[in-house]
Amino acid sequence: MNEQRTERLVEVIETARNEVREARKVLATKLMTLEVLVEQALKNAKPSE
Repeated sequence: MNEQRTERLVEVIETARNEVREARKVLATKLMTLEVLVEQALKNAKPSE
C-alpha cells in the first residue's frame, strides 16, 4: 500500500515539474515578446529629429 502511494506521489511530482518547465518556456517567450513591443513603443514615442 505504501509503495503504491509513494509511486503515485513520484508521478504527481514529475508531472508538476514538467508542467512548470513548460510554463517557464511560455512565460519566457511572452516576456521576450513584451520586451520587443516596449522597445518599439519607445522608439515610436520619441519625436523624430
